Amino acid sequence: MVAKEETELVRGMHRIFMAGLPGYGHWTTDGDLGLAITGTKSQGVSAHIAREKNPCLVCHEFAHRVLVGEGEQKPNYRRTVDPTDMRTQRQQLEEEGVTFFGGLADRRLRVSNRMLREALKAASPPPSEPA
Repeated sequence: MVAKEETELVRGMHRIFMAGLPGYGHWTTDGDLGLAITGTKSQGVSAHIAREKNPCLVCHEFAHRVLVGEGEQKPNYRRTVDPTDMRTQRQQLEEEGVTFFGGLADRRLRVSNRMLREALKAASPPPSEPA
């Protein structure tokens, strides 16, 4: 059985990602997502995105844009849907125009938890979710 908090977190992540955030050339953190959705920095964000068995296809498209800390790439990052794609998060973000300074992604391109929360409020719930 899945915990209520985990399902709330996953539904929230899906709504944010389906709204197109963070967009091309932008990034956020797992902590920002957790704060925007549940009000706490949830470890469930990274666990859900990184799961190898039955990877989440909604989250997969945005996984490289979800960093840790203040914009550091995840040390064990790898694409779960396409394991032959060996690019790092940094390489994928640099391809989108994100620059790194001292190992951190450009903070001017960060989508904050406040912006994510606003997007979540504005996003329509999926048809299977009550309004």
